[in-house]
Amino acid sequence: MINGHNASLRDSNSNIPGHSNRLQIKRTIFFTGYLISPQDTNNLLTLISLPPNMPDSDLKFLANNILITPRPAQKSILDKVGGIGAKQIWQVTGTAVFENKIWAARVTPIPPSAPYYTDNPTPIIVLALRKGAKPIDAGRIQNWQPVASDKQFVFETVVGEKVQLRIEKEVAGEEEYQSLFATKKNIWNSGKRRYAPEEGGEDFRGQSQRNGYGNDENRRGNNHQNGNFRGNNQNRGRGPANS
Repeated sequence: MINGHNASLRDSNSNIPGHSNRLQIKRTIFFTGYLISPQDTNNLLTLISLPPNMPDSDLKFLANNILITPRPAQKSILDKVGGIGAKQIWQVTGTAVFENKIWAARVTPIPPSAPYYTDNPTPIIVLALRKGAKPIDAGRIQNWQPVASDKQFVFETVVGEKVQLRIEKEVAGEEEYQSLFATKKNIWNSGKRRYAPEEGGEDFRGQSQRNGYGNDENRRGNNHQNGNFRGNNQNRGRGPANS
């Protein structure tokens, strides 16, 4: 479709209504992170201890990444983490609940001397969010509780990005990094609603994963729309309310 549109502009000297500019496919990167496999996501979700009688409909279950940065990563950051596709092993060292709204796990690299980068004060995994909570607030957690030895999960991640493709008009002289950010006035109106994923990447509609666990992630993302979340629900524990 896009090639046909651009070809019509190339082959015609007249202005065609609705086809005033060349179009191209661009990428929007919502975050860069250490992406976690589906099986490890299931294991990590067992770390959650929910207050009694809290309905699942009030929560979003995540455990899909260790945040590097909530945007496209600059080359200097990618160099620190080994680049897209680099693998890193982690171990869970603690868990915490923030204001009964955010459930998170703290992790450390293996070996401890391995280089890593995160915008958060310490590497963390957001396990679940209550309605209205924002993943960024997990960075405010200060009190972490140690986990039992059988819950000190060790798992491998892959550096990747959560990506959505979009159609926009070509912009002369636009640099690649600039093209990663959607420009509202430049988005081609296809007549379909574009979804804006919430911060932290928990809405995966229409998105793909670059050099991560892409296909499985996208299928699980569709389940989010129907209220079905990643992981086995029977493995999530419910315990006393955390203050």
